[in-house]
Amino acid sequence: MALKRKYPGVTSYADRHGRRRWRVRLDGRQAELGAVFGSEEFERRYADFLAAEPAAREAAATGTFGALIAAFKNGREFRAYTTATRQGYERLFERLRVLADLPCSDAAFRTHHAQAFLDQIPTDAARNTARKRLGVLMRFAMRWGLRHSDPVAATWSGYESGNGIAPWTPEQVEMVLSRHPLDTPTGLALHLLYETGAALADVVRLGPDNLQGDVIVYRRQKLGKRSAPPAVCPLSPELLARLRAITSGTFLAIAGKPRSAAGLGNKVRSLAVECGFAGSAHGIRKARANALLSAGADIQGVAAILGHGEVSTTAHYTRAASRLDIAKAAAAKTNHQTKSD
Repeated sequence: MALKRKYPGVTSYADRHGRRRWRVRLDGRQAELGAVFGSEEFERRYADFLAAEPAAREAAATGTFGALIAAFKNGREFRAYTTATRQGYERLFERLRVLADLPCSDAAFRTHHAQAFLDQIPTDAARNTARKRLGVLMRFAMRWGLRHSDPVAATWSGYESGNGIAPWTPEQVEMVLSRHPLDTPTGLALHLLYETGAALADVVRLGPDNLQGDVIVYRRQKLGKRSAPPAVCPLSPELLARLRAITSGTFLAIAGKPRSAAGLGNKVRSLAVECGFAGSAHGIRKARANALLSAGADIQGVAAILGHGEVSTTAHYTRAASRLDIAKAAAAKTNHQTKSD
């Protein structure tokens, strides 16, 4: 009762790793308060939540960055984002804290101000992400009548788009998988990562409920509530038999506790280093896409296995696939169809 009197709307819950966390829900809105009840961060987030609604109403009148951010966080667009995306925006808002009391009007915040803000971010990739999110915030300000232009549009992040994280080569995949049998926890994790091509955030959540016949079916966490098709992943008989022996929890749980995405990612990187190369779990995902395409799968099939909402994303993943292998597979399929006709 004392909790409800001091912090109306606050409740606890267990996250997907089994850790206790706190959140507040009032008047159809909610916000995360962190893992430590009553901490300084907890108090700050709770106070920000209570202040958000009146701040949103006053945003057009005050026109400050602080009021703009409060209005944005209270809007439907922000609340519709996945947890990971909201956390990314929170990191941007933390950087913008120094501007909280300053006006965000066209005259007060121009392109050179936006560029100077972005230049303080140390890496090109992080700067590019911050640039995109700051642009979203500025366009939100335009819709609220706080600005007439987007000062971020003409800025430069220094980021050059490329192929992103390098895929593992077939030889690297074989080397690591051969060192870790399927009947070991590490081997199970590696084989599940490779055969499903799942992202870390998804593979650690997979369990018996995702097993439908001889395939795994799941919806990607990254896509949130968007109506993207589910990923459908056929499995080898060996992996399928191993998974069917697990009847509760998640497939990769250790001592009954779900495995964390970060922990598995660190493990994969260390295994790659042990084999003499630098590699990440995302590189395994790309390697799976390349292997499927090189073996003759069409790009729609690869997209279905990876759970991509758009085939264009799959095309980006498979830029490094062997054009010779793809050409041979395509020709073989065409020749087979010609003979059949």
